[in-house]
Amino acid sequence: MQRRSSNAQIKLLESIVSNASNHPAAKELPLLTEFVKQAYRNVSLDDLTNHNQDDLVAAAISGLKFAQKRKPGKPKIRAFNPTIEGHGWSLAHTVVEIVNDDMPFLVDSVRAAINEIGLTVQLTIHPILRVIRDEEGNLLDILPRKKNQTKGAKESMMRLEIDRESDEQALKKLVSRLKAILGDVRSAVEDWDAMRSKAKEICEEIEQNPPSIDEATVAESVALIRWMENNHFTLLGYREYELERGEDKDILKPLPKTGLGILRPTSSRKPKTVEITSRDIRSQARAREMLFITKANSKSTVHRSAYLDYVGIKVFDTAGRVIGEKRFLGLFTSVAYSRNPRDIPLLRHKVAQVMTD
Repeated sequence: MQRRSSNAQIKLLESIVSNASNHPAAKELPLLTEFVKQAYRNVSLDDLTNHNQDDLVAAAISGLKFAQKRKPGKPKIRAFNPTIEGHGWSLAHTVVEIVNDDMPFLVDSVRAAINEIGLTVQLTIHPILRVIRDEEGNLLDILPRKKNQTKGAKESMMRLEIDRESDEQALKKLVSRLKAILGDVRSAVEDWDAMRSKAKEICEEIEQNPPSIDEATVAESVALIRWMENNHFTLLGYREYELERGEDKDILKPLPKTGLGILRPTSSRKPKTVEITSRDIRSQARAREMLFITKANSKSTVHRSAYLDYVGIKVFDTAGRVIGEKRFLGLFTSVAYSRNPRDIPLLRHKVAQVMTD
């Protein structure tokens, strides 16, 4: 049965490609045939047969025209309800199209954002193409699929069919939201190596100059940071803070030029000073603990929609007083959640202490 389905899928794709190559628009768009071939190659037979072939070709023409010009480093996004008059095809669903530099987390982040506003993704078509553009961003070529292909730049060309949304203002808000989210994805991906380096650097600093607190706790805290960095924690953001103590409140002041990933300063997102007024929280902030883990009060916009995991590493002066914090934001991986607590650094130490008591 699987072989028959595969053969049927191949034949249907060949028919769609043939229709595209014979379409009048193919003269205007010489890259159309290659685009159609790659755009639909991984789409299931059921999803292909649920659409009229002429509509599939017309949708590809519309999408290829949309992708004709894009400057690298910036996503191109639109959300619309296709019509015969305006786009050459029609659909009962709303369409979201995104052209972006290829990178991790794109599809998951976009789908999560759409689901968060109460809409369902009905179909995702996501070819990753090797393209050549000129300095102005004009699309010159789509390179054929080839093993170990290194020419051109990898671009993600995503098309999602979602629940119908007829409100134009709602569609504009969706596009704006997706632009912000793709900016977060880019920041997290571009700074991933730098955040890993920060984790390693912090471990080395602690080992070279350990604070004057319980040695076992310090060792377990370092082990946990190394464990997190070893694919057990998706690093999304990092920033350093200075702790200023006051009579009625303490202040966590962000240090300039320390923000990475989703904690990078931007024109719309500037680092904020955190005032700590609660007696309990002030006591916790000053406590002589090396590391603490909690949930942030905001959800991740990258990878999956879940409350961010917040890992704080305290900074001590020579007298052993807490003077600052080094903060990681991210998501513990599914592997981390499935591990036995006795296999996880620091947690295993706490479990052992409870068992001893």
